[in-house]
Amino acid sequence: MEVYTVIKHILVTGGLGHIGSALIRHVSELANVERVTILDNLLTQRYASLFHLPSGIDYTFIEGDVMTSAHMDCALEGVDAVVHLAAITDAEGSFDKSEDVNKINLDGTKSVIDACLRNSVRRLIFPSTTSVYGPISGIALEDSHRSDLQPQSPYAVSKLAAEDQVLIATQQSVIDGVVLRLGTIFGPSIGMRFHTAVNKFIYHSVIGRPLTVWEDAVD
Repeated sequence: MEVYTVIKHILVTGGLGHIGSALIRHVSELANVERVTILDNLLTQRYASLFHLPSGIDYTFIEGDVMTSAHMDCALEGVDAVVHLAAITDAEGSFDKSEDVNKINLDGTKSVIDACLRNSVRRLIFPSTTSVYGPISGIALEDSHRSDLQPQSPYAVSKLAAEDQVLIATQQSVIDGVVLRLGTIFGPSIGMRFHTAVNKFIYHSVIGRPLTVWEDAVD
């Protein structure tokens, strides 16, 4: 039976984004957590996500890229667990930049796994997406067979392939990985984005724009 140490130090990649900017604040409320390291490439320039962080735990920010080994090795120093959020998340826009999506979402995840192995960090949480299910009828089950999944965008395809990397590495005991298939995220955060359905509808309502719901969305 494998014995784990208490999680005191967490690395969050892509920690200034919609989910990350909320997560880095939430973990300050968790027992035993003493330090959070944030790795972000700042391409979205969400500097405000670093403002007014909670007191009581130590924060370290590293401007860097998950694809760069030196950045990952620096960020993983003393870390007990990783939440890997760094990704291109715009499903609709991913059709025009599929190569970039694969590089960041798929190759980036492989880089994180390799870095965890180099630095003896076992625990990796990988937030994926329910977009990997595609247009299924009925209820989407988390234990659906791999062949039943029908991702429809380069974004969803890359996330599913990255899931495979995490799960294979876990089966091989390289890491102890957990995959989370998140639905549409919504709600306020410092790094929030507005191309997700719920946030986009709320934004349009606030500024007085009409809401368009396509027939397939109603179904």
